[in-house]
Amino acid sequence: MPELLHPSTQTGLHNRITALASSFDEMKAIGGGCDLTITAVSVVVAVLVGGIEALGLLGDKLEFKGAFWTAIGALNDNMNTLGFAIIALFITAWIGSMLLYRYKGLDDVEVHPAEG
Repeated sequence: MPELLHPSTQTGLHNRITALASSFDEMKAIGGGCDLTITAVSVVVAVLVGGIEALGLLGDKLEFKGAFWTAIGALNDNMNTLGFAIIALFITAWIGSMLLYRYKGLDDVEVHPAEG
């Protein structure tokens, strides 16, 4: 198979990719376990907001009555307030995750650069 790039270009590109991968490892070590926490919170928030919107649409179109449907309607009417609560949830989850990782010592990850 023919080489697509000159060998010196391949080596330079390989070194840059290795350095980039190493910097990502360092960022993950510094950031702790926030990625998983924020992803989980994002999924919960997406399901919650989507569910409220879908239920509100069903309640409006099918003219459902009752305390549950009134509460869903009130949530739909106050999405701005719900947005502030979601922001507070993300901040709390992020701080909690950082504190937990620091408390358990999980942020003391030793980073080994990739060998080239």
